[in-house]
Amino acid sequence: MGRNEAAQGTVPLLSIRNIYKSFGLNAVLKGISLDILPGEVLAETDFSDTARIRDMYDSMVLPSIPKGLCGCVYTQLSDVEGETNGLYTYDRAVRKADQEVMLDIAARVGKALAQAVENG
Repeated sequence: MGRNEAAQGTVPLLSIRNIYKSFGLNAVLKGISLDILPGEVLAETDFSDTARIRDMYDSMVLPSIPKGLCGCVYTQLSDVEGETNGLYTYDRAVRKADQEVMLDIAARVGKALAQAVENG
């Protein structure tokens, strides 16, 4: 039985609607709504990691591509022991970085690399 099927007739334990949050001009929550049903678990994701990663690419990686940078690798896939700078939690159960933002970063890196090759 899928989530939508289970939701019919089930009263949420918690219902949140239209949550917005921004840090300066950086909107991090845009109209988020959710219901937590009996038996469900909610894992908190620290999307500040996403902002940190995006800022790093915007300030260091993308400006370096026209100067000769030809690739980049994010090596910390998941948290390990005392290190918490992974894209996933230690058990890989929770993705800590926003997928859409990470896909946008990858697209922008690809575009910048293509432009650098085109410009010689």
